[in-house]
Amino acid sequence: MRILAADIGGTNARFAAVEISDLSERSMGQPLVIPTPVSGTGSFRQLLERFRAEAPAGMAQIERYDGVALGV
Repeated sequence: MRILAADIGGTNARFAAVEISDLSERSMGQPLVIPTPVSGTGSFRQLLERFRAEAPAGMAQIERYDGVALGV
């Protein structure tokens, strides 16, 4: 299972891919950090658009995740 973990804060939004193969096997990739006070990140939709545009080559696009975990 592939989960997109997102921590949305007042300073930064962090997105990371988490792979879960069973209850004891999981791994997390390097997070993509997007500063939230900058123009163009006033909504969660805008943050997701930035994620789509800036995600590194090894990080899957949003459509490839089985779920999303949000911390706000």
